[in-house]
Amino acid sequence: MPEEDAILDRGFKNAGLAYAMSIMENPRDLIPFLPHTCHFHGKFWQMTDDLHEYSIPCEEVLPVLIQAGWDGCMCSEYEGPRALLLASGQLRRRHAMMRRVMGRA
Repeated sequence: MPEEDAILDRGFKNAGLAYAMSIMENPRDLIPFLPHTCHFHGKFWQMTDDLHEYSIPCEEVLPVLIQAGWDGCMCSEYEGPRALLLASGQLRRRHAMMRRVMGRA
């Protein structure tokens, strides 16, 4: 789609990535957007046996959402190798981590 390519060429894609990186540094920057947000894609790559995912700070973002009173939903969107997802219970671990974090917030 030529129009979409023109938008990406103007740097919007890089601006979106820069904003996403800033949210990872300070999840509280999400708070002004929460009244207009009904769901998030909770991406993850690999949940460890001790229920941590080191590439995205979900354990820091979830408490901010809860403390701000956000009442939406978060999809768990696995981005890692398909064989790992099927073989190792990645989604089960992800949801166990989310329950643990929500119980502390």
